[in-house]
Amino acid sequence: MFRDGNLLVDGLPYLIVGTEVHNSSSGSAAAIDASFRTVAELGANTVLVPVTWELVEPDEGKFDFAQVDSILSAARAHKLRVVPLWFGAYKNGMSSYAPRWVKEDIARFPRVAVDGGPIEHLSPFGDEILAADSRAFAEFMAYLARVDSQQTVLMVQVENEVGLLGGSRDHSQLANNVFAAQVPVSVVATVSGHPEMPVHSDWVAQGSRPSGTWVEVFGDSENADELLMACAYATYVERVAAAGRAELEVPLLANAWLDGSTVSPGPTAVAGGRIPGDYPSGGPVIRVAPVWRELAPSIDLLCPDFYFGDFRAVCERYAQASAGLFIPEMHRTADGVAQMFLAVGEFGAAGVSPFGADSLSPESSDYGRLADANAMLRAAHQLLREQPGARRRGWLLDDAGPSAQLEFDDYVLTVEEDHAPAYGMVIEQAPGQLLILGRGFTVSFAAAHGKVGIRSAQELLWNGQQVTPGRRLNGDETASGSLGRFPAYGSEPEPLRIPRLQDLSGMIRFDLYRF
Repeated sequence: MFRDGNLLVDGLPYLIVGTEVHNSSSGSAAAIDASFRTVAELGANTVLVPVTWELVEPDEGKFDFAQVDSILSAARAHKLRVVPLWFGAYKNGMSSYAPRWVKEDIARFPRVAVDGGPIEHLSPFGDEILAADSRAFAEFMAYLARVDSQQTVLMVQVENEVGLLGGSRDHSQLANNVFAAQVPVSVVATVSGHPEMPVHSDWVAQGSRPSGTWVEVFGDSENADELLMACAYATYVERVAAAGRAELEVPLLANAWLDGSTVSPGPTAVAGGRIPGDYPSGGPVIRVAPVWRELAPSIDLLCPDFYFGDFRAVCERYAQASAGLFIPEMHRTADGVAQMFLAVGEFGAAGVSPFGADSLSPESSDYGRLADANAMLRAAHQLLREQPGARRRGWLLDDAGPSAQLEFDDYVLTVEEDHAPAYGMVIEQAPGQLLILGRGFTVSFAAAHGKVGIRSAQELLWNGQQVTPGRRLNGDETASGSLGRFPAYGSEPEPLRIPRLQDLSGMIRFDLYRF
């Protein structure tokens, strides 16, 4: 369950230090075991993995859970928890994971129509596809309820990056009939109460009407189209989610392919798109999140898949949009690692999960950097479970912001970039006792009145199971008690005076005093 933004497991906060494996890494038992082995070797505690409708129900009404068995078996063998990703009717704005018997019966399972005709995307306005997807998801969740007494599964994702690509709305006859009908009262009420939604201005321009058809209430605009699709997908996902939750009570999430609203104009803005249909129209992006919250109450978390844009803005908005912040997909590179610390430390994320790390070579710098970060976040996970509610802050330093100041009661921390990327977090374990984790920065300490000294600096290590003490640091490693050094991952040795500074673990507990 989620409480105060935290995923609770056994009544205590659980930080998902995750990896989402590649889409086809769950395509066979051998592939599952190989990818999970890599995830475990990287030091993650949780794997996000597709469970695909095409394999679960290859023939209508005949269910095969061999894929699920392989996932649970491999996860337990490699001591991982699991977040299954239900690839049902929708995956990345398309319907490629629907079973053969669904794909071939176009009359029973109609497609979306955009300019140019129908596309490989099942219409969310179809009753038959909703019934079939809901039934399959319910069977999957019921199977988990029977076989997962160990509670290997933490959460379940319902569909994947739903929404329509290639058009702002479905123009099939099914969709046109809905568009010509009365807007549900709850939708008008939601829009009227959320002026931050772009479609709110369209509603005002139409005279703030309390009822009418979609065009009458919202006008003939791309915002109105997107709202129609958001209502359709949220209603669809709610029905699927509710059917599954009736069989197994675990947190459920829906993930979003982001729009370009947090991207500055330029070449990178193309990645997200600013027009519905360039990104999946109707998906759980922030501009329609209030409608998703209204129409899909069985979904606990709306989650951003982050690959572009303003990371801070995305974290802020999604942390406020639902029960907490969880990032199921993000870069596995140095930038992604830095964002992991900012998400967990500054925005209280319940978890982070770089995508596709199961294909990293152990010889690559990305592999080593991610393993190093996972070790630190696993240590943070242990300490946060031991001290639920402990204050924490995080940072990501760059040329635009090469330093940061953080206050903890009477103490002021100044964090300064030493080598990009510079990232980290601090957990207050007691007044004046601060655990600092990260890479590429130095940290100094001050107070509003008087001076601050370092009573002790204790290096901490993660041995794969628990936090253990390393070296007591002093002298050169603390600049004679004046600051903490957190060298960048893989940095070259300092000349002469500090030959082993690069070997510091990246985790130091400082015990401070004032004088």
